[in-house]
Amino acid sequence: MHPLRRFQKNLDSEIITAEADKSIVRPTFSYMGDYIISDNVINSIAIHEAQKIDGLIKVQNINLRKTGHGVHIDMTVILQYGCDIFSVCKNIQLAVRNNVEQYTSINARRINILVKNLREITIKKGSCMDKFELVSEFKPQGDQPQAIQTLVDGIKKGEKCQTLLGVTGSGKTFTMANVIAQVNKPTIVLAHNKTLAAQLCSEFKEFFPNNCVEFFVSYYDYYQPEAYIPQTDTFIEKNSLTNDEIDKLRHSATFALLERKDVIIVASVSCIYGLGDPEDYKNLMLSLRVGMVKDRDELLKKLVSMQYERNDINFVRNKFRVRGDVVEIFPSNNGENAIRVEFFGDEIERICEVNVITGEIVGVRQHAVISPASHYVTTNEK
Repeated sequence: MHPLRRFQKNLDSEIITAEADKSIVRPTFSYMGDYIISDNVINSIAIHEAQKIDGLIKVQNINLRKTGHGVHIDMTVILQYGCDIFSVCKNIQLAVRNNVEQYTSINARRINILVKNLREITIKKGSCMDKFELVSEFKPQGDQPQAIQTLVDGIKKGEKCQTLLGVTGSGKTFTMANVIAQVNKPTIVLAHNKTLAAQLCSEFKEFFPNNCVEFFVSYYDYYQPEAYIPQTDTFIEKNSLTNDEIDKLRHSATFALLERKDVIIVASVSCIYGLGDPEDYKNLMLSLRVGMVKDRDELLKKLVSMQYERNDINFVRNKFRVRGDVVEIFPSNNGENAIRVEFFGDEIERICEVNVITGEIVGVRQHAVISPASHYVTTNEK
């Protein structure tokens, strides 16, 4: 018999045999009123359980069909290249069927799986570079070559202050980009407000697309310090509103400085006040490697000391969740992907980077570094 025929026959026989012993379970409290389980609930259970199966990269599409005795679930999936397709599909079917029936008391009569594609998962490695790579179709013109050389020589001689003069539009940003490329050291660019800082950050990203250009400005959208007005005996309480997206960019900039050499930080002057100790921030960073012996509960305590919060439902930045031997961490410096750490006993078996919305595995890592959830963290000794 053709292998694919035997594959289909085995799957069908297992599901049909299981169907013969099952019937629709009617809740004992149904006399209290009607309740309806939405199709989205069943789809969510099916996707969630399927994503736990090793070898599955993504559930691309799912369709639910109702019958008089239960439901049929059609799933289109993408599997990891090199996996045992038969075993992965079988495990998906069993996991989806068992959990749909357990959570909803609805018979999952058939789980049909279409393997649409195979994809190879890349092991992510550090992409940092040893030098700045200036990308531009323009060349320094006029007085720019002389200004660039003078500034570079001054920096190498250790001069603390130098001034570059020029009217607006004379290419001062391009001149500084050439200086950064030649000096080849981590650079901070200070601007007097957020608007100019954002403009400079955008321009430097165009000049250095292969390097790390980060944005570090004050994350307050609104800040009202506490105050007292003697004339009216009025006390004004401190009030503030922070921007979560800017906070993420601040952590990303800090993380880049500690991990890479080819970094340009564009910052505003006001952001340098009131930060925590950089040494505490660095010492509290968490390093995880595949094969490392580490107790799961010890990892959870470490995350709490880094000001992460456990939340198994609302999984957003600066949170982590636990499901058995799997710990998922949403780092402070990332707004899209989380780090999934899988344990086998007290040993880290696998580290994956997953998209928090789709659950798709973006890549497999051998090493992951988790930065603290706040710039104001401190060690127990202090």
